[in-house]
Amino acid sequence: MKTRGMQAMRSRSALIILAVAIASAGLSAAVPALDKGVTPILREKFNKDVTLDLRDMDIIDVFKFLSMKGDFSIVVSKAVQGRATLVLKSVKIGDALDIIAIANGLGYRAMEENIVYIMPEEEYFQMYGTYFRNKTRVKTVYLKYVRPSYALEALKNVKSEVGKIVIDEDTGTIVMIDTDEKLKEMEDVLEKIDYKLQTKTFALNYAKALTVKEKLRDRLDVKSVGSIEADERSNQVIVSALPDRMPEIEKLVKALDKKTKEVMIKVKILKLVLRPQFDMGVDWERALTKVENTAWRSLHFVSQFPVSSTISTGTSYAQILMGDVSSDDFGVAVTMLKQVSDTKTLANPTILVVDNEEAKIHIGDKLAYVTTTTTGTGADQTTNEEVHFIDVGILLNVKPTINEDGFIRMSIKPEISSQTDTLTTPQGAEIPLINTTTVESNVMVKDGTTIIIGGLRRDEEARTQKGIPYLMDLPLAGGAFKSVSDDITKTEIVIILTPHIVGGETNITGYKPAAIPMKEY
Repeated sequence: MKTRGMQAMRSRSALIILAVAIASAGLSAAVPALDKGVTPILREKFNKDVTLDLRDMDIIDVFKFLSMKGDFSIVVSKAVQGRATLVLKSVKIGDALDIIAIANGLGYRAMEENIVYIMPEEEYFQMYGTYFRNKTRVKTVYLKYVRPSYALEALKNVKSEVGKIVIDEDTGTIVMIDTDEKLKEMEDVLEKIDYKLQTKTFALNYAKALTVKEKLRDRLDVKSVGSIEADERSNQVIVSALPDRMPEIEKLVKALDKKTKEVMIKVKILKLVLRPQFDMGVDWERALTKVENTAWRSLHFVSQFPVSSTISTGTSYAQILMGDVSSDDFGVAVTMLKQVSDTKTLANPTILVVDNEEAKIHIGDKLAYVTTTTTGTGADQTTNEEVHFIDVGILLNVKPTINEDGFIRMSIKPEISSQTDTLTTPQGAEIPLINTTTVESNVMVKDGTTIIIGGLRRDEEARTQKGIPYLMDLPLAGGAFKSVSDDITKTEIVIILTPHIVGGETNITGYKPAAIPMKEY
């Protein structure tokens, strides 16, 4: 009885499928090829991604798997049979259906909103009056060298309107669906572009391997062909590219691996003591027009830049001068200004810095202060102390950039700082309070031109105690035996910079090391 019941159910199911198929054939005989009658609901489900790794799998099980992934129903004709082998990653379910159907001589048709009927191509022709594949075939190509994404861009210009191309980057697979003529054209294109990359190692003399790698990677990724690796230890880059692109890569590497120029910067830092009646400091623009001295004739006033200061400094702008004058001549000429009572050279260093790198000069002190951190409670409480340092005095940051026409772009940031007071925390830690004056500027000068930065005003306070020895140190009563005077000295810092471009081939100092005599043995 059970066997007869199952046979009856199968017969009824077959009759239902046949009835639906006949009705679909009668209503859709005039449907054009490859229209497939896909409904909007099915089209959305066909756009879902699926990964296939089929190894001689029964074709019906493949369709079942796709229906479960796409959440739609399938009806398979009893004449459908075969096996499938295919490896594709992240392809559309609709593309996978087309590839498997055409490769196995099958076709499919949407019967309802969520039902797909799969049949042999002969049955499809009998029902709809045209072939499912419309003279198209499936061709699978496994690329050896070129990336599938690059090949896809080349094949898009060759395929027909009914053609379709599916790629898998991980396995280097390209599946092409098109007519025999177009498939042959696409195979010819792949044969021309899919050949072994040429690998070459470039030893760099001046440029950094990582820098060259980053610049060349963009050029190689434009066409998605080739690769580049950097070896920091040996400062080499290993490039793999198409043979016809290797000459271009060689030119780029040679252009990037240029000998790096350097800039020798002569620095002089002057401290000008101003006369009390000139509270606003030196007006450099006016001084250029009034002082008659050969050292000033080539100088010209460029502009003024705002000064960033933690307290008021009497003037809010630093003034920039440029010209062909030596720092020594300028220092002599400064003493002739009526606003200046005395000059003092604080520093006179000469630094050598590589193009587009930053050099730093610090003349002053490092102030230390301690911070305390307490963690835990009760018996588990621990206290840690950490020492911090603050740079005070005169700091100068300079970053030169050399242009091809012999000009130097100077990024200059001088800073003058000093301790003004001390802040005591509730825990007893003392933190220094720093007064800072900062200027930041970018100027363009020719090789050998002197840059002068003035207007960095400061008020220096000096306290003097006079009295009878020993008695002036007595508590309470000591004040009667001493006198205290506070003097404020108005000063201005002038920074003089003279950059020179050097290549490293010649000895700019003129020093020649003495020859070491050879000993005879």
